[in-house]
Amino acid sequence: VRVGAHIGIDAAVKLLRPGPARAVAMLAAALCIAYALIVAVGGWQYVKKMYEVAFVQSDQSKEVLQAASTLQTFSVAAKAGEAPVQVIPGTSGTLDVQVHNTTGEDLTFTASYKSIVGNDWGVTLTGPGATSIPVVNTQFGDIQLSITPGTSAYTSGILAVSTITGRGDTVTTNYVVKFISPSTKIAFVDVSGDSASSVTPLKTLTAMKLRYVPLTDVEAASAAAWSAAQFPTIIIEANKWIVTGANKAAVASYLQSGGHLLVHGGEIAYGLADPSSTPADQDPTWLASVLHATYVKDSAGPFTVHGVSGDVVSNTFAAPTVNINAARVDAQNQPDQITATNGAIPIFYYGAGTAQVAGIRWDDGNAKLVYLAFGLQNLAANTRQAITTAALNWFGVQAGVASAQSNALAIGNSYPNPFTSSTTIPYSLSRSETVRISIVDARGAEVATLVDGFESIGDHTASFDASHLTRGTYFCVIHTSEGSAMRPLTIE
Repeated sequence: VRVGAHIGIDAAVKLLRPGPARAVAMLAAALCIAYALIVAVGGWQYVKKMYEVAFVQSDQSKEVLQAASTLQTFSVAAKAGEAPVQVIPGTSGTLDVQVHNTTGEDLTFTASYKSIVGNDWGVTLTGPGATSIPVVNTQFGDIQLSITPGTSAYTSGILAVSTITGRGDTVTTNYVVKFISPSTKIAFVDVSGDSASSVTPLKTLTAMKLRYVPLTDVEAASAAAWSAAQFPTIIIEANKWIVTGANKAAVASYLQSGGHLLVHGGEIAYGLADPSSTPADQDPTWLASVLHATYVKDSAGPFTVHGVSGDVVSNTFAAPTVNINAARVDAQNQPDQITATNGAIPIFYYGAGTAQVAGIRWDDGNAKLVYLAFGLQNLAANTRQAITTAALNWFGVQAGVASAQSNALAIGNSYPNPFTSSTTIPYSLSRSETVRISIVDARGAEVATLVDGFESIGDHTASFDASHLTRGTYFCVIHTSEGSAMRPLTIE
């Protein structure tokens, strides 16, 4: 970096927003002194390989008010109409990217791709020029990525584009892309912008062997993810920032399309309905109509919750007390206390009684919603997995199976269902093979094994004696080499 004396007061004034003249004088003096020191020690021998940088900084806040340099730059972005995050339909796809040459020179650019996640996918550079792209100054050059889906749920990587300028500088720009398999039906969307809080919930989904893709809210919009047809299940990592801008409309649209949504966070209701929250965030109408809750206060007080006996989601937690660890991770004004509204029912309460609602669920026969006013990221790992499993089981998502369900494998409607002591479960196999049929509870724990051995092709039935089990919702799960299938069962 060369700091040149010719960047003096006149140039600094052009850079500086209206402010103290003292800042301008200090900048000019610093530039001149630095240049004088370089000259005093014999000068720099590679002047052509240096560039000038100037900036003006606030003494109080240390904010950089204005800055500029002579470093040559260029940009890389998806071509108009293309998305850097997309679901790849079928067996292959492409992404067209453009290099915009703004260096001031006619240059040749070199492109390469490095995979970060999903190394089993095939992502190659194709098209005219492939890895070497000549681009005239101010013009655009084309790069094409060809994508072949692998067995993993998604892949992401970096498209690195570099060039060597006329004065010998090597300048590189990185462009991040992500591609999703069409068989991936669960999205984890972080709308809070706090990726650190997403770490533990993502580890839980991986431990549950779920086929999912993590997305930021920007990536979700790019991939057109807010659609039940695209992702039947979405888990939202959130705080009050869920309601900003397009996210608010996206969540409402997703539920209207029949999606199943698990959303959690310690200050969602506060941001939407407390008078002291950010004015632009406040929208109690949206809270009531979309998340089916009303806001009571921003500090529930107790940092424990319990479920509701017999509830399809929270029955397992009716007796135990769940420590939500809000004091350890969140500010003392979290988590929110809410009430259920517009058809929702409470499924978690704070403390020992039922005076303070901590979570609700809602079902209109099409869409399903579980909204927890506390953060899953704060829970112990086994508790977080148990609550997540219970919610996803209610949605109809089978935890513990990474592969997609095979159409050739099916469980019929058990009879009777609901039942009090026993029921019969029909199932069909498209070929003779080893079969395992088990019953799991709302936490995903196996409570009975009905079949575990070789079965012939065709239709079969299995009997389930539930006389030793408590009332509630359970799930019959069948595993074969073709995949897995699941059917909910209700013991009355």
